[in-house]
Amino acid sequence: MKHIKTFESFLNEGKDEKGLMVIGRTTLDNNKIQKWLDKSDYHAEFNAREGYWLFPEEEDTYDALEAELEKEFSKAGINARFEGIF
Repeated sequence: MKHIKTFESFLNEGKDEKGLMVIGRTTLDNNKIQKWLDKSDYHAEFNAREGYWLFPEEEDTYDALEAELEKEFSKAGINARFEGIF
């Protein structure tokens, strides 16, 4: 039997996510983020429906991760904005 999502489960999908949301300013920036991730020790998942990367992170280490990513992205020429999801 095929599992069919209910509308409520669709709306609640991703609500348990927490971490640092990174949004590339353009598709090119998102592609650069993917290439950077492939070469780095960091892990993030891309949410294609919403168009952002999620770096799983606890709230107390959010600022340090954001500062490190801003530094690395600046070196790589990546334009992105950051938001915490907690």
